[in-house]
Amino acid sequence: MQDACSDLETEITELEKESATLLADIKSTIDDLSDLRYGKFNRVSGISGDLSQEVIQGLARLEHLCSAVEKG
Repeated sequence: MQDACSDLETEITELEKESATLLADIKSTIDDLSDLRYGKFNRVSGISGDLSQEVIQGLARLEHLCSAVEKG
């Protein structure tokens, strides 16, 4: 019985550590999404100019490639 209790306590401790890690990951994701929503981007090295223009150009290239694939 004591071994079973000890095993359960060990498992509970491991689950608490895992849940703390998951909670930290969730909070980080929420912070990243908030940054995305409010435009607080980290500047990417090698990109000059407005990030929104880079995104629009990238989407245009993606759209062009998808059209080319559809046509065969």
